[in-house]
Amino acid sequence: MEVHFLGTGPSTGLPSIRCLLSDQLCTVCRDAHTNAASKNHRNNPSLLVRYNDRNVLIDCGKTFRDSVLRVFPAHNINHIDAVLLTHGHADACLGLDDLRELQVLQTTRCEETGELKKIATTPLLLHCHARTKAEV
Repeated sequence: MEVHFLGTGPSTGLPSIRCLLSDQLCTVCRDAHTNAASKNHRNNPSLLVRYNDRNVLIDCGKTFRDSVLRVFPAHNINHIDAVLLTHGHADACLGLDDLRELQVLQTTRCEETGELKKIATTPLLLHCHARTKAEV
C-alpha cells in the first residue's frame, strides 16, 4: 500500500494571498512563493491511497489539479477509482470537475453517426455522508 499526501495546507493553501500582498511577508509564504520545490508550498488537504493498482482519493479540493500535476507523474498514477469526500466545503470538493481527466476512457463508434467518441469504461465511485452529498 502507498499513501501520497496531495495537500497538507489550510483551506486557502500556501502561500497565503493575504500574506503575499501584505507589507510584512512571512518567511514561510516567501519561501513557498519564490521556491517552486519548497515544502512550504501546500495545497488543500487531500490524500491518495494506492493498493493493488487501485487509487482512492480522499478529498478533492480547489487545489487538486495542481496537486495532480506535482505528484501523479512522479509516482506513475494515471487514474482514480474512487473518491471519499469528508465534507462539502470548497477545500474538499471544488476539484471534482478535474476528476474527469483521470477517468479511464474507451474509444467507441456511434452506431447512428459513425463518429468516434470516448466514454468512461467504469463509473467513478463517490463515497460521502448524506449531508455532504446534499451540499455537493
